[in-house]
Amino acid sequence: MASRSKFCWSAVPVWRKCSVLLGPICLLTFLTYYLGHNYFAFLHTIRIKERLDRFNSPELREFGRVQSNVAVSAEMTTSVLTHSRNKKSDAFRNSHIMISTGNGRLGNKMFEFASLLGIAWRHNYKPLILRRNSLLQTFDIAQVTDIQPSNLKGLGEKGAGVYDSSIETLSHDKNYSLGGFYQSWKYFDFMGVEVRKAFKFKAGFLDSAQKALASQQLGDKLAIGVHVRRSDMNSRRELSRGYNVATVEYFKKAFQYFREKFKHLLFLVVSDDLNWCKKNLKGEDVRFVSTGSAGGDLAFLAQCNHSVVSTGSYGWWGGYLAGGEVVYYRNFPSNNSWLLKQYNRTEYYPLRWVGME
Repeated sequence: MASRSKFCWSAVPVWRKCSVLLGPICLLTFLTYYLGHNYFAFLHTIRIKERLDRFNSPELREFGRVQSNVAVSAEMTTSVLTHSRNKKSDAFRNSHIMISTGNGRLGNKMFEFASLLGIAWRHNYKPLILRRNSLLQTFDIAQVTDIQPSNLKGLGEKGAGVYDSSIETLSHDKNYSLGGFYQSWKYFDFMGVEVRKAFKFKAGFLDSAQKALASQQLGDKLAIGVHVRRSDMNSRRELSRGYNVATVEYFKKAFQYFREKFKHLLFLVVSDDLNWCKKNLKGEDVRFVSTGSAGGDLAFLAQCNHSVVSTGSYGWWGGYLAGGEVVYYRNFPSNNSWLLKQYNRTEYYPLRWVGME
């Protein structure tokens, strides 16, 4: 019987060795790639799902809704996040009340109520004013109560026209009463549409304003509402405190600004001193208007397309309610005065408004 020859691997030529090993190596490489690729893709899918689950949480969905519907400035971002995280039920809102006491006259009270709406929104509180508030003589406001809430804590402010950021971090174990003037757009401008809707003029004022506007027969002309406040701001006592009146030069500059911007317009002047206005603000495109009441005049200013305002909160609100472009008297309050110490002009006047003097 013939014997088998002994196999000797060392005697195999190199090219044969390579061809024998190449197949297993390619197979191993393919399996490693295929299994590894699918494994990491699987892990990636798991991670994406985890992230989507987090972004689909109720809190972040609410935050996304707020961001898409409300124009929030960078300075307001912290407040929006706080409101989103602390979104409470209707039961919470109905049991947590915030009111404003209502200081001063019409323009001051409007600031207080608008700020009440903004601050209450941040904390998901229910904003209310008492029925005795004189704002109700001019506006039909829905947020009214006959009963003063219990467990009230009064809140002050740093200054009449300064934004107090501490209002953003209130504890939620009590009701609050805003005591002060809160004259800063930062308290409420992030919800400006809702604020304008809340100031619903009583039918009598709105009717007189609309009739006065219709009588101007504007046609294709833009209505530029002009408010000139003089009488109470022009006394020696008020001037010494920092109140003042806008100059003729200011109104000329403001009028020219709009004349260069729009071809067809009329300046419709409302004032507590129309005699002064008729002597100093003459022009072919200037007319003088009076509805006979402060509420009617304010409603008239709110119907205009754009605004020129002088000094004080009444004219400020005429410009804000109109919602168009606003030119304001930059030297209010007066420089180096007691009143200016109570104000920060950049927090009192919206940054989009145009200041002149």
